[in-house]
Amino acid sequence: GAAAGKVYVEVTEAGKAASERTEVSYEAEAQSTKVAADKVTIVNNVGKADTVTVTDLTAGTIVKVYDLETAGKVLGTATVAATKTEAVLNITQLGAAAGKVYVEVTEAGKAASERTEVSYEAEAQSTKVAADKVTIVNNVGKADTVTVTDLAAGTIVKVYDLETAGKVLGTVTASRSEATISIASLGFSSGSVYVSVTEPGKTESDRVKADYEGEPTTEPLSESAVTIVNNSGKADTITVTGLTAGDIVKVYYKGTSTVAGSTVVSSGKNEAVISISQLGISAGSVEITLTNPGSHESTKVEVSFTAED
Repeated sequence: GAAAGKVYVEVTEAGKAASERTEVSYEAEAQSTKVAADKVTIVNNVGKADTVTVTDLTAGTIVKVYDLETAGKVLGTATVAATKTEAVLNITQLGAAAGKVYVEVTEAGKAASERTEVSYEAEAQSTKVAADKVTIVNNVGKADTVTVTDLAAGTIVKVYDLETAGKVLGTVTASRSEATISIASLGFSSGSVYVSVTEPGKTESDRVKADYEGEPTTEPLSESAVTIVNNSGKADTITVTGLTAGDIVKVYYKGTSTVAGSTVVSSGKNEAVISISQLGISAGSVEITLTNPGSHESTKVEVSFTAED
């Protein structure tokens, strides 16, 4: 047996009866020395096998890693190679959280040692990005952008619509110190998104809330910037000043969505002149809007005109 014990020995000589028995004690089978916890190093990797390394061993020693202090499941086993003094065990997955394993060694010609409890840390988590490292542009008429700076190359950036779970609005892998994600449309109004980063060899960070403004809307025109000439016998004119190239001016018949005329301010110009075939003989008014490049159309401003001379 493995434990210490006793046996009883008798002899029977030729022509004689058996002797009385002699009690003889024996020692237990030699047990391997329990490994010291500081000789065990555990690396809880992300995205690849975890490792348990045991040092100060002799060649031929068998190392086993268990999930429990007694009985339990063998997570991995290795034998120390000739000329080596350590064993490295690869374990598919210890788990994302911190925990413990139990290590035993079996030296050549000896019984297995008692198990040594060894703690390991949780898988390394990426650092949550600071909100001031996130810039959001809520564009008009083209994709919106979320830019994150101060990243390491290979970092994966994800943008979500909710703080937990939710929908991934966009993702990108940083090829340098910043990454820009294009999102078809965040929406007309202001709002928030939630940004996470996953650094190489680490788990995904907590999400940071990043606010964005609503899509820009052009300020309405000042009535004083508009001059209307209600001509007799030729086209009427509406002149708008104080503009920039690319601005769009639209003139609507009062109280309708019908456009009487529109124009785009030419490069190098700061005013627009719209010709309208006939505003009418009598005095009246029109409604005018302005649309700056990259903005929504302004609200309408009503401008009066006099009767034809």
